[in-house]
Amino acid sequence: MIRTKNFTEQELKIKNSISPVSSKMLSEEELAYFNEQKSLISSLNKLNPGLIAGIKDVDSVHIISTDAYAKCVGLDNGTEVFGRTDFDMPCEGTSSCAEQYQNEDKIVFSTAKGIQTSNCHLYSTGIEMQVYTKTPIIFKNKILGLFYSADRQQFLPPEIGLLIQKFGNNSLKIISKEHIFKDKNGYSYKFASDFQLELCFYVMLGYSDKEIVKLLESSRKFPEINTNKVVQSRRQICERILNLDGLMSDLMRSKLEAIGFTKTIPSSVYKEKFHSNSINMLPTIK
Repeated sequence: MIRTKNFTEQELKIKNSISPVSSKMLSEEELAYFNEQKSLISSLNKLNPGLIAGIKDVDSVHIISTDAYAKCVGLDNGTEVFGRTDFDMPCEGTSSCAEQYQNEDKIVFSTAKGIQTSNCHLYSTGIEMQVYTKTPIIFKNKILGLFYSADRQQFLPPEIGLLIQKFGNNSLKIISKEHIFKDKNGYSYKFASDFQLELCFYVMLGYSDKEIVKLLESSRKFPEINTNKVVQSRRQICERILNLDGLMSDLMRSKLEAIGFTKTIPSSVYKEKFHSNSINMLPTIK
């Protein structure tokens, strides 16, 4: 999940000591380590032919992938991704989202931490929703690149389809309450709970207060939910977080869109809609 957090002094020292290094500038030792990680992808490809996974360097250039990923982007096998960026993939759905994917890579390289994103578009294998995990490859305080792997979803919940239809975003960040939103002026907005995130998610999609109550009741995550609690919570969100006067739903939706909420999906919603508490990923390399 993409998270924003306040680093401790010790974490900042560690984070600030880690820096990306271009694949063209690798030392012999770094190159040997990087090649070991490439061998891992080859091994995974043989062990699990259906696994979507691969490696990029710090310039977001693909180095190797499993055959399953290659087929998703319109190639025959994992060696054919070498030297290509997402812009260069035959799959139009992937190439059209390349800028977003490279921005995600930059987050991994700048924070030295893994992220998760949910991508839904027309792959060469058909319309799919894939949840990607991207993890930095770190060797002796140097970031050599990143691992990516994906969990393939078998169906698309109507709420996600509606989100994509209304706002046209096909790369959604999976967020928790620790996530910090920012508007174009740099002002920060942070929600206090999973309940607030879910409430805003359904408001953004155009559901009425009564419809939201039914949705939250069915999830059984929020006991004693009722219309009064939803209205009261919306008022608190508008006044204390979004800095809005009143409860106009259209105004609230406009503000949520302005801070980037339409590009996200709360982790609690994701887990409920996809009945998934875990995501297939490669091991973190330390």
